[in-house]
Amino acid sequence: MKKLLIILFLSILFIGYLYLSFKSTSFTTPGSFGIPIYPVDPLNQQNRLDHFIDSVDHEFQGKRLTLDAKIGRIYTRSEKNMEDGIVYGDSLIRYDSSLNHLNIEDIHLLLGEILYDHDSINRALKRFEKSSISSRTNANIVACYLYLGDTVKARNMLKKFARSNTEMLWYLGNFYEIMGKRDSALYYYQTLYKKDSVMYWYSLRRIIRVKNPKSHLYKELEILNKGQRPKEKDILLFNH
Repeated sequence: MKKLLIILFLSILFIGYLYLSFKSTSFTTPGSFGIPIYPVDPLNQQNRLDHFIDSVDHEFQGKRLTLDAKIGRIYTRSEKNMEDGIVYGDSLIRYDSSLNHLNIEDIHLLLGEILYDHDSINRALKRFEKSSISSRTNANIVACYLYLGDTVKARNMLKKFARSNTEMLWYLGNFYEIMGKRDSALYYYQTLYKKDSVMYWYSLRRIIRVKNPKSHLYKELEILNKGQRPKEKDILLFNH
């Protein structure tokens, strides 16, 4: 028992010695028994971690803004001359090695929308077929068939899409507005709003409008986020 107390006492002394050595050392020095003691500065480590995170975030944001600037240039060029905008977009697709396949699909989508707005429907369809599958892409494809007068195909496609994508109910409402059927349009808008009144808040605005018999109905699909472009400041900062 006495030996155990002595060992315990010596252990406490040894731990105390190590602690005092650690506290009094401001840089790496050999400790007792040749064991190096490395003081830790928690604040400095946190600063280094914050700096690393900031540098990674800055690099990501820089790439994102650069892509937005290029997209902005497509819109700017196409507003002056559609074909010039299309050619510029195609040059990005072919030669810009910084773009990944998702970026390229997004560019095809916006080029398709530009072509649609200039009544080049068949060319627009080919672009949409190269775009990533999304509500916006599907709605654009349906818009092309509506433009071409194939309302049966457009309706069937919308109903098919709506079975797996709730957002497509918005476009079914649009479709029946175009067909002049207020009651059917209201049904789909109300169904969408009941699904999630926060996410699909915009459907309530349409419900109110369509209920008014004197209001004008849509003549074509109101495609969400169509033509959305980057902020002007981003284009100015990274326009190269």
